[in-house]
Amino acid sequence: INAEYMGTLSECLFFFEMSFGSRASHKGGSTLAKCRSLLTALKVHYLSRTPAFDQIQDLLHREGVLSPSVPLEVDCLAFRTLRTPHLGINSLMKLFCAFGYHPSNTLVEVHSTTNEAWLQPPSPDLPRLLLSELRVEELSRAAQDLLHTHSSLSRDPVDDLPPTVAKAWGYLTLGDPDALLGDTTPPLLSRAKYLALERESKYAAWWLVNRHRVHHAGFFIHTLPPPYNTLETFNLLLEAHNFPIDAQNKITRCGEIKQSRTVASTHLYPFAEGWAPVASSCVKVAQRLSLPQTPRGLTPYH
Repeated sequence: INAEYMGTLSECLFFFEMSFGSRASHKGGSTLAKCRSLLTALKVHYLSRTPAFDQIQDLLHREGVLSPSVPLEVDCLAFRTLRTPHLGINSLMKLFCAFGYHPSNTLVEVHSTTNEAWLQPPSPDLPRLLLSELRVEELSRAAQDLLHTHSSLSRDPVDDLPPTVAKAWGYLTLGDPDALLGDTTPPLLSRAKYLALERESKYAAWWLVNRHRVHHAGFFIHTLPPPYNTLETFNLLLEAHNFPIDAQNKITRCGEIKQSRTVASTHLYPFAEGWAPVASSCVKVAQRLSLPQTPRGLTPYH
């Protein structure tokens, strides 16, 4: 892991061991061990860019909603990509399946502008993965041209990626210069073009400056004590402590799930005109309205 994240890693390892398998055996074979290492590194990177997650956990401990020894149980990590030649859900799926993940029964769900697929973990104490892809061909020609300029590929980069934790982490976080997307170094992104793209598709603009980094970590609240096991009350608690909820995603419903998410944190991005803040990652909060039977150890999310 890059030196930039070493301090964060030392501070967060205890949290991840608590949240993602402190009681689980690490003797399940080299693939499972590598999977745990990759997820730990990805989550550390996510926390370094999304301080709200730890801060929300601290808030729940202070308010007595959670015992200080009980962490937030993260159910899923979400990754975004583009449906363009040599990218897309299938590319990300190849990467994660090499670390032991496997597709759910329903492979791809089609939404208004995106396709989504769920990957199940190799061990029930690990989070599920939500992969989504933007159907770029449905955007304007100007948007398509901009995205292709900054993601030009002659082959799937995952096919050339050694199945090591370091290379996978570098590819997914852009922490490894050798894993950067593109056959040639693209020109610096124009902030004016970025803002125009954002007006047309926030998803596309987010991907352009974040690539395959974790978009959000999601957790359930229906196991919390009343009244915080309802999304409306939980959101009021967050907003009262200066955790704004994304207005465009205040509360949405998908089947038996109600969900909302925090306003994304920001990071500085080097545009052609200079450095400027852009949206980073966020925290998703979900409430299940009914609890169907699930395999032991698995928490339904979608």
